[in-house]
Amino acid sequence: MSKEDFKKLQEIAKVGVIVDDKTQKVKRKVDEINYNNLEIESHLKKEKNFKKDLLHLIKNKSDRVTIKNKIQEFEDYNNRSLNLIKIDDIENNINQLNWNEYLESSKSYAEKYNLDLDNPYVSMSSNIEMSILSKELIEKYDIKDLEKDDIIVSSVAGALAGIIDVFLIGTISADSNENKVLVNVTDKTFEKMVMKYAKHQKIGEYKENIKNASTTEAKEKLKKKMNDFKKEGFKEKKKAISYLENKFKVNYDDATKATIFEKTNFNKLTPNNHHFRSLAHDPSPLGLLVGIFDQLDNKTTLINDFGEIERVHKAIKNADKERISNISNGIAPKNIVDAITNWFGHIMSDISGSKSSKGRGSGLPVPFTSILGKLNFGGVKVEEGNKIVEKTIGELVEKMFKSGYDIRAFTAQLIPVIVYETIIRAYWFYKHYFINNNEFSKSIPIATEENYDLARMLLIGAGSFSLVDVGHATIKAGIPPKPENIITFLLTINYPGLINLGVKAYQNIKYSIKRDKKINEMLDKELRKEIDDLL
Repeated sequence: MSKEDFKKLQEIAKVGVIVDDKTQKVKRKVDEINYNNLEIESHLKKEKNFKKDLLHLIKNKSDRVTIKNKIQEFEDYNNRSLNLIKIDDIENNINQLNWNEYLESSKSYAEKYNLDLDNPYVSMSSNIEMSILSKELIEKYDIKDLEKDDIIVSSVAGALAGIIDVFLIGTISADSNENKVLVNVTDKTFEKMVMKYAKHQKIGEYKENIKNASTTEAKEKLKKKMNDFKKEGFKEKKKAISYLENKFKVNYDDATKATIFEKTNFNKLTPNNHHFRSLAHDPSPLGLLVGIFDQLDNKTTLINDFGEIERVHKAIKNADKERISNISNGIAPKNIVDAITNWFGHIMSDISGSKSSKGRGSGLPVPFTSILGKLNFGGVKVEEGNKIVEKTIGELVEKMFKSGYDIRAFTAQLIPVIVYETIIRAYWFYKHYFINNNEFSKSIPIATEENYDLARMLLIGAGSFSLVDVGHATIKAGIPPKPENIITFLLTINYPGLINLGVKAYQNIKYSIKRDKKINEMLDKELRKEIDDLL
């Protein structure tokens, strides 16, 4: 249906509202006239009866007093006013106007009598008709509200995950002794992953050496060492990290300003923040891209003290010259592949802290958060030492990293989010497949336009979880959070939960718009069909 056709249809519908209102008024006027007729008829009938009674008294020669009283009673009745309804005229000027003039007249009429022309189809329908229409729409277009059980399950799942977050994750700390169960479990998992990767690399190195060995005796010795190593592997995390650091050396691993060749603005570069400030240490496509370029042209890309990105040349140690210079010797496919391999290996050496780290150590930042160091604005008051200082957004994010919020902490916070998502999706699948007997393909718990109810349930779960999480962080930091507790508040908030809440809100808005558009198109199609049938 074109916009012009729709406009004309709307105009007709609005006129229909006016006509419907006038029709209803005519019906009411007819009822009022009938009432008046009955009232007059009753009056005349009673008047007639009075006359009959008076005539009867006269014929029977009743006494004068009786006759006089009857006459007075008749006069009193006649003098009273009839209870008649005043009938006003109904405005009707359709014969006097053309179509455009009639439209304007209809608008004036609607304003005068407070008629709603914004929804003319609704205005013309009775409550019963609207009820029937609503039922048909719900059945035909699957427009359903969530059931009570759906809301309860979603809310409880989110709240349960929130409780897990409070008691098993809590506030992230740089000290492993202060962290709760799930954070320490995640740290151990990352340690095992690093040690397994280092073991795999070491075994590969043994195999390469065996292949290149010149004598059988040398090969056998290497095989024995390899087999022994396969059984034991690296016994300590630090040894595994040390091996990876030596094997995958990079030119951008600067822990202080002293290691940088050029004089630059890096006075605040320290061992516990250089993973955050070095963009190549970001475990993301951004970090990979920067890491490749840094290796190929022998530079390091850092965020300086002013939130600016600087790429500076490096002074390479003699021990590292051969390996690094081989990679930086021109842009060739092999050099790019070597740079990628080297980048990933170095990432694995740092993801669980360095070999010299105390406690948890500084791991790697959450993917893409390194770039937040550029946000050199804002003045958030925090406690540092015994003083209250103002920090920019970038400095605040960096302080969170130095306080222990790295990719391991982020991964730990993902666990309760996965918990409530799993519960809600499992419930939805069970309900649709086993109870409603839907097809398996239609019961797969993936939120789409068709599974809009699942999208809404996931949003409720995310909201319930974040409510518990933010409430917990607020209680720990105080209301409002004091400067000395701001970092505590930020380290308690579950960021995967907040991100998931934002994603779910966006999905619901998107699906709602698409769904409304689809329904409107279907209604438009059916309306056109109805009009064509009428014509």
